[in-house]
Amino acid sequence: MQIIQFVFHCLPLGPIVLLLFVCSESVGAPKLVFSSLEVEAADEFQVGNNSFGPGFLRLIGRAELALTENLTVKAMVSPCGGPYRTRPEGVTQCAVYRLIEELTLNGDYNRFSFSVGRQVVTQGNTEGFILLDRYNGRDYCRFARLDVQNKMPNWMAKGKASLGDSTSLTLTYAPFSGQSYLPQAGSYCDDSFHGLGQFSYLHDPNNNSFADGAGGAELAFSHDRWSATLNVMSTMEDLFTLKTVPLPQKDKSRALWVGGTSAVSLGSVIVRGEIAFSPSREFTLTPGATMGQLMRGRVTNGVDQRWNLLAAFGIEGRNDEWYWALQYFDDRIESGDALVRDEESHYLSLRFRRTFLNDRVSFDNFTVFDIDYSDLAIRATVSYELNEKTTVMLGGTGYIDFDGNTGWFGSYEGRESVFLKIRRTIF
Repeated sequence: MQIIQFVFHCLPLGPIVLLLFVCSESVGAPKLVFSSLEVEAADEFQVGNNSFGPGFLRLIGRAELALTENLTVKAMVSPCGGPYRTRPEGVTQCAVYRLIEELTLNGDYNRFSFSVGRQVVTQGNTEGFILLDRYNGRDYCRFARLDVQNKMPNWMAKGKASLGDSTSLTLTYAPFSGQSYLPQAGSYCDDSFHGLGQFSYLHDPNNNSFADGAGGAELAFSHDRWSATLNVMSTMEDLFTLKTVPLPQKDKSRALWVGGTSAVSLGSVIVRGEIAFSPSREFTLTPGATMGQLMRGRVTNGVDQRWNLLAAFGIEGRNDEWYWALQYFDDRIESGDALVRDEESHYLSLRFRRTFLNDRVSFDNFTVFDIDYSDLAIRATVSYELNEKTTVMLGGTGYIDFDGNTGWFGSYEGRESVFLKIRRTIF
């Protein structure tokens, strides 16, 4: 058992060891296919606080190396300097500080391909919500980070086999699951609306237990005008328990997910759907519900098992200059004792992009509306390409609570901000 734990504890070093082995055995010298280095500087003005900052300076380096005709290595490093490294405030900041964003060994042989290393694996196409994307941790700054890709890279292996012209099978395994990040109390991104246990998230990847891995399979089908997938996944999640009342502790639970996607093309318009179902998932109960169980003589740790159904339906269209996507999202949990999170949630989202002046100017808007609480979050960004190497971005975030029954987005009222970014490609 100790040998197995040691192997899985050291597994993230596998891509590097394999890379060195392949380099030593490959014929001819590796060839640099692509490289780039970008510098991004940003600052924001927080409207509610009537103050600037904090700002940050971020380097983004990318490289692709061809080892052989069928083997390549891709790498991306992204060090970030500034107050956000230790103080998670603001909506324009870097994601949680990390140096290696991507380091993968990729292969392609006839009908088979694979990718091993630190990476982000995307499944499904639902914007802003998590349905099938459950292999990577996330930076839970809620919708205060509408402009930031919140998926955090994770060590994992992915293999894909083509079973014909229109069918493929993809297997994914992440031995340590993904480490998600929760906002610190009092930070810009912290809200106490749902109280303790408001997040269900993948656990610490440093845990070396064999059973902690997340894995799954996706069977994909495609045709001229439609596509579909079937997905099965098993993930480990953290939740808050009350083993020692009233002090909360973290506990781990495994969840099985089944689901899939579908999309139909109707000319320039695409109609799509996505679904994920967990027949038995653990959730944290409210303190009141936990105390009620104790008074009835029921032994509890503040956790109850329920089924969870997530669904999204959308319609989108595009041409050379614009793109739009309207989406409805539904999150349902089996009714019972009160949970810390809502047992049924409904949202609408709209994304709109438009380019002007031969793609030198672009406008991007992402709006999410909470149907249950009549709350709205909106993020708008205008980008201007000064030249091939320099881009300036100006944008902002706003929050509106229409009926005073404060929900997710209404809890951010007064935290509106305007930000400015400058991105420069050095080479």
